[in-house]
Amino acid sequence: MSSCCFSIIATSFLMNKGEYSVKLCFGPIPTGVSHKKSVPGWNDYLIEARTAASDDHSLWRQWNKPSSGPVFQLMQRSRAQYKYVVRLCRRHKSQTKVDILGQSLATKSFSTFWKMTSKTNNHDPVFSNKVGFAVGASDICDF
Repeated sequence: MSSCCFSIIATSFLMNKGEYSVKLCFGPIPTGVSHKKSVPGWNDYLIEARTAASDDHSLWRQWNKPSSGPVFQLMQRSRAQYKYVVRLCRRHKSQTKVDILGQSLATKSFSTFWKMTSKTNNHDPVFSNKVGFAVGASDICDF
């Protein structure tokens, strides 16, 4: 394929990204081993960035993985944006959980509220390590 043709297609892709990304994407990016770490706010913030990064990566692969040029820059930019949003969501993990709880109460979705509340509560009982002057399990039993 000539560089002129590449330049025209890449430029039109950059200008009309939404229109061409669906047509040029043949499948998802292979992710390898799944670690199943949940990220609060995935559906709210990350899904769009992940889709864009996946589409741009598949376009980059279709162009035989160029190491420079507009397709490479597009792939790099979308991947960097996706990673930034992941870091942002992980950094604000607790705030996102609180927002989801508040939103479920505001919409009167009580099942979602109690499901999230039970996930955030610590189910392990915490026992005191000191009673009076006795410290530790054996001293407390002997007390």
